[in-house]
Amino acid sequence: MCYARHPVFLSSHDQEANTMKGISEVSPTSAIEPVALEKHAAQPRLTRAQRLLHRWRTRQALLTMTETELRDVGLSLQQAQAEAAKPFWKG
Repeated sequence: MCYARHPVFLSSHDQEANTMKGISEVSPTSAIEPVALEKHAAQPRLTRAQRLLHRWRTRQALLTMTETELRDVGLSLQQAQAEAAKPFWKG
């Protein structure tokens, strides 16, 4: 890196000249702007068949989870078994 051209080592006259030429110092974080997402933008709308399949798969997955994993998601073994016993067409 050439320190003579680094913005810290430039005189105010040189900095003005660089800025006037379109060369300005931009910090790495100044170009990052937070992206506002819509409420459901990341979640695509599912068809009825996709919802039913998703419900069936997640209920089956509950049966394969250990008690520790169930506790992590806030369910007891009895609650998981009761949920998995529901028909997939019932919400």
